[in-house]
Amino acid sequence: MTIKNLIPTALAKGKAYASNKKWSAVRTDNGKVVVYHYTTAMLWVLPDGTPEPISRGYGSMSDKQGVREVLAGIGIDMSYNDFYKETR
Repeated sequence: MTIKNLIPTALAKGKAYASNKKWSAVRTDNGKVVVYHYTTAMLWVLPDGTPEPISRGYGSMSDKQGVREVLAGIGIDMSYNDFYKETR
C-alpha cells in the first residue's frame, strides 16, 4: 500500500500500514484517524476530513515526504513546513 492510501484504508478497515510498516494509521473510537511514522504520532484527521498536526517528528526527509503524501491522499496539497507552521 502507498502512504497516500493510509487514511482511506484506516477509515475503511480500522488500521493501515505503508512503507514496510514505517507509516501507520489507526481509526479511533471517536472517528479520528491518527497517523504514525514509526512510533511518533504525526497528525490526525478529524471525522470531517480536517487534518491537524500533532508532532513534527524529527523533521527528517522521510517525515517531510510522508506527511505531504498523507495529506495528498485526502486531497490536500500542502508542504510539511506549511502544515506544521503553527507548532514550531
